[in-house]
Amino acid sequence: LDLLLWWFGEPQSFTYLDDAAGGLEANCSLHLRFAGGAAGQVRLSRDWLTRNLFRLNFERGAVSWQVGQAGQVTLQINGVTTVLDSDVQPLRDDGLGLAAQAPVEGSPQAFIRQLLNVVDVLRGTGELHIPASEGLRSLRLIEACYRARQPLDLPWLSPAEKAGLARLQTGDAA
Repeated sequence: LDLLLWWFGEPQSFTYLDDAAGGLEANCSLHLRFAGGAAGQVRLSRDWLTRNLFRLNFERGAVSWQVGQAGQVTLQINGVTTVLDSDVQPLRDDGLGLAAQAPVEGSPQAFIRQLLNVVDVLRGTGELHIPASEGLRSLRLIEACYRARQPLDLPWLSPAEKAGLARLQTGDAA
């Protein structure tokens, strides 16, 4: 959600569905609409195998990549699929133009750097790279999703199981 909000801004509208039955959800689906006509879906699961994939669809194609694998991008343009495989490297200005630096570190190292940055700020020896307001954006969206929650369709349940689930979801389990 952090990335979606960073890439597209605040959604203009959304629909959130989950399978919570009086407790924590195991699966959810979030449909979002953004300014300018962009729309998207996020599916998260604690018990279904997911592809863990970012996919952006366009009028004549799509671009996709696995989470943590931004150096391997699949492009689909007019029905033709191509995989671009490279090292993702930050650029620096060397005075003659931009030049590549060492390869970007992986996800665990990036997370450790974030924690070290917070420690530096608390010690008074650094400035916060990402303000808390950025994290709050995601938390506000999550809370708004829970307030607007709708039940996720579970077609494999029998009619009796669906009725029992509906009672749990409305808090009428008696």
